[in-house]
Amino acid sequence: MLQNLFYDYIILERGLSKNTLSSYKRDIEDFFDFFGTFVVSEDQVRDYLLSMECSTRSLVRKISSLKSLYRFLLSNNYVEFSPMENIKGIKMDQKIPSYLSGEEIKAIAQTFTGDYKGVRDRMIFDILVYTGSRISEVVNLKLHDVDLENRTLRILGKGDKVRIVPIQEGVADSLASYIKDFRELFTKGRTELLFPNISRNLYWSRLKKYALKAGVDKKIYPHIFRHSFATIMLNNGANIRHVQEILGHSSVSTTEIYTHISKDRLKKVYNEIKFGEKI
Repeated sequence: MLQNLFYDYIILERGLSKNTLSSYKRDIEDFFDFFGTFVVSEDQVRDYLLSMECSTRSLVRKISSLKSLYRFLLSNNYVEFSPMENIKGIKMDQKIPSYLSGEEIKAIAQTFTGDYKGVRDRMIFDILVYTGSRISEVVNLKLHDVDLENRTLRILGKGDKVRIVPIQEGVADSLASYIKDFRELFTKGRTELLFPNISRNLYWSRLKKYALKAGVDKKIYPHIFRHSFATIMLNNGANIRHVQEILGHSSVSTTEIYTHISKDRLKKVYNEIKFGEKI
């Protein structure tokens, strides 16, 4: 694999410490797990970096890791161009994630077709919107991860950590209908996957088309629904610890990123209040 050649190179040529090498490996494995390829566009890399739930320091390191990787790949003719060439860094104000309003989410929801692919895409959409799960977690769900009686999903997250996530009654009903009437159209009984024949990247591509059809002009990627879920929950008074547990964040400091959005909204609402004549 190309990443193994790169690891050999940085061990021999760069003389990195064990800790730095371990971080580089983790960054590159995460990147490859996300895309499944190193042939990606600059826009895809930017969206990937902006979807990261990590400190600014970690983000800077990830950029450094990827720049080193692509210098190696390009110099050895493994890729034709580097998507990292124009990426200088992510500013602090960019670290506050973008999110969709309730109206934008509803607009996208109304664009799904009624055929079997549209029903599947809408089902994945609903799980993303109502649970805040990562797209990789959703496309890897198995049938036995679904508990319709208790209305929960068993989510296998980062580091193989399992969490139980509640789903609303309407989502559970739609899921039951999908499993009964549509799932077998994709699987023919050959897999335990809840959503066969769909990858993270394929769903991303389809999702952008739905958003375009809905007239939503923000950059759309599956992780934006995770940001939206957290923001909507906190804006509606949810306890930050509960949101942390549902999202599967190992530290509450990661969840606190979304409180900045809530504070911005609060400031906007406050500034629009008319108190009458100045005292």
